[in-house]
Amino acid sequence: MEIKSAKITTADNLVVISRKNKEHIIKKNYWLFILNKAFRTGLQSAISLYLAQSTGIINADIWELVGVAFLTSALSVVQNGLEQYKPKTTFED
Repeated sequence: MEIKSAKITTADNLVVISRKNKEHIIKKNYWLFILNKAFRTGLQSAISLYLAQSTGIINADIWELVGVAFLTSALSVVQNGLEQYKPKTTFED
């Protein structure tokens, strides 16, 4: 396994990775969280429209409703995650 641009030190059989690798893990965890949240939010929206259609409140094709609801909610969460990831302007500026 090759690790580029990382400083690795060992102490008593423990490997301490550099700050860059920790930041990579944090970034990966952030995006896994955002994608998980996007899936759950999209699923929740799809279920709510499915229930509305099955009770007769909405009269439309169920698969189109579920697909649109899921994708719209999921993309909204991903967009929010992108905006919050590394904002160019913050309240502190």
